Amino acid sequence: MVAKVHSLPSQDSKHFDFIVVGGGSAGAVIASRLAEYNPNGSIALLEAGNRATEMEAKMPVACGKMQRTKRDWGYLTEPEENSLRAAKDQRVACPRGKCLGGSSVLNYMAYVRGAQEDFDTWEREHGATGWNWKKVLPLFLKSENNETLRLKTEVDGLSLEHKFHNTNGLLAVSSNPTPGKIPQAFVRGAVESGFEEKDYNCGSMENTTSVFQQTIKGGRRADTATCFLDRTDRDVSNLTIVTDAHATRLLFNNDKSKVVGVECVDLAARGEKTVHKIHAKNEVIVSCGAFGSPHLLLLSGIGKADELRACGVDVVVDSPHVGKNLEDHMFVGLFCEPAQKDIGATNAQRAEGMPGALPGILNWIINGKGLHATSAYDATAFYTTKSYKQSHPNYGPDAQIGVLSSPGDDGLYEDNARLTREANFYREHYNVDDAQGFILLPTLLHMYSKGVVELKSTDPLEHPKITANYLTDQRDVDRLVDIVKKAYNMTKSPSLAEICSKVALPQDMLAKHGGTPTDAFWAEYVRSYANTIYHPCSTCAIGKVVDATLKVKGVDGLRIADASVFPTITSGNTNAPSVMVGEKCAEMIAEEYHWDMTMAPKKRTGASRWNMTLLAGLAVLGASVAALYQRRHITP
Repeated sequence: MVAKVHSLPSQDSKHFDFIVVGGGSAGAVIASRLAEYNPNGSIALLEAGNRATEMEAKMPVACGKMQRTKRDWGYLTEPEENSLRAAKDQRVACPRGKCLGGSSVLNYMAYVRGAQEDFDTWEREHGATGWNWKKVLPLFLKSENNETLRLKTEVDGLSLEHKFHNTNGLLAVSSNPTPGKIPQAFVRGAVESGFEEKDYNCGSMENTTSVFQQTIKGGRRADTATCFLDRTDRDVSNLTIVTDAHATRLLFNNDKSKVVGVECVDLAARGEKTVHKIHAKNEVIVSCGAFGSPHLLLLSGIGKADELRACGVDVVVDSPHVGKNLEDHMFVGLFCEPAQKDIGATNAQRAEGMPGALPGILNWIINGKGLHATSAYDATAFYTTKSYKQSHPNYGPDAQIGVLSSPGDDGLYEDNARLTREANFYREHYNVDDAQGFILLPTLLHMYSKGVVELKSTDPLEHPKITANYLTDQRDVDRLVDIVKKAYNMTKSPSLAEICSKVALPQDMLAKHGGTPTDAFWAEYVRSYANTIYHPCSTCAIGKVVDATLKVKGVDGLRIADASVFPTITSGNTNAPSVMVGEKCAEMIAEEYHWDMTMAPKKRTGASRWNMTLLAGLAVLGASVAALYQRRHITP
């Protein structure tokens, strides 16, 4: 039997053994595993959103379209002083998933675990005992269901080390079997520039390049709700999923020594919001992400005491690091003009509602293939800058260069990246008939600049105050300039030069620097156009806010499990390690309560996977046809 889905009022004042708050990348994993490991126990999963049923939620190329919708919390940073000079109000959007599956429904689906050094550093320097690479690798393997390996698909530009992958897990992972000219040229160009084509998920990431491994199955997004909550291998009817349940505060026992439940409001209810309470017999696990988890703790009186009192919040636990140490990755785009025709798809061929897109959409619906079966974020390379290698010799790479096999459109540059029309020089290159081209994404992975998440008010429905402090440390600017220059020079490699005629740059800015892209030009370019690549973390870090078992220090019955507990940010996209945190949390709970995790799976009856896939395909077909008439635009 499947998990039960209920409305919040029907669960008011009920008691469960465990409550998981947040059904995202880690929370869905935790809830699923707790139901699996403790079949006689009762688990509640509280999610502020609900099921994402839109076609865009399954179509990989539509990932940008999912931002700025009801599936996105819609966070914005405070105005920045040292960065985002080309952005509206110098603020940046921080999309986070507000639905079952969380940000795994919004992201670009890159499956990147991080470097061995990342996890070894967590244990060595931050007190995260049991989180070294040898300990977490089995958890990555446990989740993974690598379709490319299982089907023995050969992919140009992909090298997989089989011993570092699994084909039996719940999280579908694959690589595009037909990556196209742009990612293939990128990987070849990277090799020509000194990188090695190698599996970046085997622990050693230094100087590696590859097409991406992605959380995609059969051409459709494999988010954690689909993979972990819609299970066909086991009876998880002891899991109750409560949607539209916005957690507003944690509930404590009389002496405030233990968390005993969660206070929620029903977002589906009209009019005044009624407060509901759900109780936990054993533990509450908060999995609301790098912004949501510290926000809930602060609202509940767990944070820096003087700051809580200043906001009018009664102090329960003086925990000064809650919301502090916000880390992220920053990238800056390099638009590459095409050197030849037909290097990739045009926007008209991608966009839902455009006649030219119909053949591709039908191919995706029927076969799960084609340009709609990929996010266009297709290939990557990792390395360590010289200065970072000298100062951090035992850390993972601090540099990543990705490629987006798309010229982009207004939705990408002006809506998602929030560039002003005046500053958007890219527009003259992508806003033309049959525009092609592609974007290199030089990215800084380990920043010295740190941000903070604070209370804006005691209203739990008001977003927290997010101050990112991007590029406040000059060392971050210097290293990002080095990475941009590396990417710029890669375009001159023989393979990339075949498809890239030039890199488009803002001419007014370039003229200020004598018409040549000097270091001073690149520094101004970085401070103007660098943006988040959506990887916030570390605001409830292990060693500071939680211990190595993810228990919140200073109170019983409460754990946090999501990207907020990362002691430091990982060397690459953060969704895969967030899933790993979910697996680790569930296993530690199972071990503490002496549950048997080795029980044989229970097959459940009901609709077969084939029937479910067929019904989903018919639904998507209907939505696609309707969209062709509505002519809605999709950002690649």
